[in-house]
Order: sequence, then structure tokens, then C-alpha cells
Amino acid sequence: DKLQGEINVLEMRLAENDAKMKVAAQEKIRVELLEAQLEKLRNELDQRGATERSVFDLYESQNNVFNKEAPLLQNNTLLQNSSVHSLSDELSLLRSENMSLKNDIEALREELSNVKNTDERVAILVKQHSLMKSSLQDLESKLIASEEDVSKLSSLKVECKDLWEKVYTLQALLDKATKRADQAILVLQQNQDLRKKVDKLEESLEEAVVYKLSSEKLQQYNELIQQKMKLLEEHLQRSDEEIHSYVRLYQDSVQEFQDTLKSLKEESNKRALDEPIDDMPWEFWSHLLLIIDGWLLEKKISTDDAKHLREMVWKKDGRICDAYMESREKNEREAVSRFLKLTSSSKR
Repeated sequence: DKLQGEINVLEMRLAENDAKMKVAAQEKIRVELLEAQLEKLRNELDQRGATERSVFDLYESQNNVFNKEAPLLQNNTLLQNSSVHSLSDELSLLRSENMSLKNDIEALREELSNVKNTDERVAILVKQHSLMKSSLQDLESKLIASEEDVSKLSSLKVECKDLWEKVYTLQALLDKATKRADQAILVLQQNQDLRKKVDKLEESLEEAVVYKLSSEKLQQYNELIQQKMKLLEEHLQRSDEEIHSYVRLYQDSVQEFQDTLKSLKEESNKRALDEPIDDMPWEFWSHLLLIIDGWLLEKKISTDDAKHLREMVWKKDGRICDAYMESREKNEREAVSRFLKLTSSSKR
């Protein structure tokens, strides 16, 4: 499409150049006519100049004769004056015509110079015409080559389309073959499973045949099994009852232990309030150690803080006893912060 557009533009410019060349040819013909007219006017001007010179010479000769023969020609004075006036008028008329002819010649010269410029432009246009013609031929050859490429491309597109159709067909065949292979594998697996079941059934059938031969023994064996099952059920029931009783005993013992622990805690708290620091029982200090170890395991305090608090407990420091007494009615977070204040104050 781009090449076709360029060809159309060049064809338009070529048509414009042809029109300009036609106009230049008409101008050339007109110039030739003007040159002929100019030559004609030059000839006429030369003839009129000769006539004017002859008239002027005649006038001067007549004037000289008149001057010489003035005494003799006094009678013809009026006739001479009239002829002189007529010659003067004719001379002035010739001069005016001569001036107009000169003006026409100048105008023709200007037109001739313009025509020369036109000839130069015509030569330039001819060169442009030849260049455009050659470029047009190149573009036409390129257009032909591009059309051939387009035809090749269209054939390639058709071949590509056929190949894609073949690919789709092969893909469909491959999918069908894959499905069939999967189905074959599934059928093979099913056959293997069926073969295993058949083998098991054959084994069961053989066992059944053996059992059938010893039906009495089988009957006795079934009775023994049923008796054993009954005994097992009774034993299982007794075991369940024993387990439930053990669970109840365990729950009761846990509750009793919790109650005892609670009472011990209350007694230790009362003793901690009533007794002096040095006379606090070991259970109080061991309880503090357990609290500190629990906080360390729960990562609520660092190892260094736990170590420092244990040292205060072993030393039976009164500050840790006071901190415990103050934080008994508080939550765990406030109690931890209260104990950590002891470590921060000691570090300072």
C-alpha cells in the first residue's frame, strides 16, 4: 500500500510536469513569433530611420537652396513655408512612431529574457521528468516484487493453515490414543484386581472344601469361639467397671490433693504473715523458688533475673518476702513486674 501511494504521487507529479512542458512548448512557439515580430519591427525601424534621414537631408537641401535663392524666390515664400510645415509635421510623426517602436522593442526584449528563463525551467523540468520516470520504474519493479512476495506469503499462509489443521488432527488422535492407553491401563489394573480376587476365592474355596470335610469340627470350633466371646464380653464389662472405679478414685485423689495443696498454701500464707522473716518455714521459700522456676519456664523472666531472684530466696532476703506479700492479691503480670523491680534495683 505504501509503494502504491508513492506511485500515485509520482504519477500525479509526472502529469503536472507534462502539463508544464506543454505550457513551455506553447511559450516557446510564442517566443518564436515574438522574435519574428521583433525582426520585422527592426526592419521597419531601419526603413523609417532611412526615410527620416532622407527627409531631413531633403529639408536641409531645400533650406540651403532657399537661402541661396532667397532673392529669386521671394514670390514663392508662401509655398515654401507650407511645404516646410508639412515636412516638419511628417518628421515629428515619424519620430513619435520611432519612439513607440523602441518601446515595443524593449518590451519584446524583456519578454525574450523571460522566455530564456522559461527555457531553463523547461530543461530543469525535463530532467525532473526523467528522474521521476526512472523512480517510477523502480517503484513499479518494487511493486511487482512485493506483489510476488504477497502471493508467496498467501501461499505460505495456506500451507501454515493446512499444517495447523494437521497438528490439531494429530493432537486429537494423540488425546484419543492417550485416553485409550489410560483405559487399557485401568482395565489391566482391574484385571489384576480381579485375578487377585479370583485367587483369594480359589483359596477360600479350597479352605471351604477342607472345612466342609470337617464340619463337625467346625461346629465345635464355633461353639468354643462363642463361649470364648461371651467370656471376653463379661471380662470386658468387668474391666470397664474397674476402669470407671479407678477413674473416680483418681479424680477423688486429685481433688483431695488440690484441697490439701490449697490448705497448705493458706497455712503458709498465714505463717508468712504471722512469723518473722528468719523464722519463715522452708515451704515458703520453696514455694517462691517454684514460682520463679515457673516464670522462667514460661519465659516471663530472663535467666539472669531468675538467677538473681533465686539468690535472694536462698539468702532469705526480706525484700523478696515483702514483694511476695504485696503481690499476693494481684494478677501474675503485676507480680512479675514487682519482682523484676527487685532485680533492676539491685543491678543499679
